Amino acid sequence: NCTETAKPGCFFRHFIKDLHSLANNPEQSVIYWGKIFFYFAAAVPRPEKRRTPLNIKITADSTCDLSGALLQEWNISLMPMHILMGEESYLDGVSIRPADVFAHVQNGGKMPKSAAANLVEYADFFDPFAKEYDAVIHISVSSKLSSCYQNACLAAQQFENVSVVDSQNI
Repeated sequence: NCTETAKPGCFFRHFIKDLHSLANNPEQSVIYWGKIFFYFAAAVPRPEKRRTPLNIKITADSTCDLSGALLQEWNISLMPMHILMGEESYLDGVSIRPADVFAHVQNGGKMPKSAAANLVEYADFFDPFAKEYDAVIHISVSSKLSSCYQNACLAAQQFENVSVVDSQNI
């Protein structure tokens, strides 16, 4: 029985139920995970010499479709997935936007497919953040829907301060 919400384990048990209720609202889920990680960062014991809070970077796969305002407010960086249309490959949010995909389909094109970023792409994405921040938390598309989670986990093993969370969502 958990009565002390100040302890990280208790905090997590109390609020994980709320997270699952947010499964149909990706923007709220990412923000909620971010709040949990900032809480844990504050609770992490550190040497007495360090008096500043941990500097944490939150990243996510581009499928989370967060608004530009939320990305900016929380300083969240997105790892673009590959969008395959015909013989062409585009990067979601970089070289193609949702409006482009809709226009393609409305003009008679086939439904595009998506592909996960590979291990090297994730490692290259994590590298500058791992050097600049004390911790990098990457929130991935569900491991049941894509290989994004697996690829991100493999890439994260190259860094001591990168962790990957399975959002169990798109």
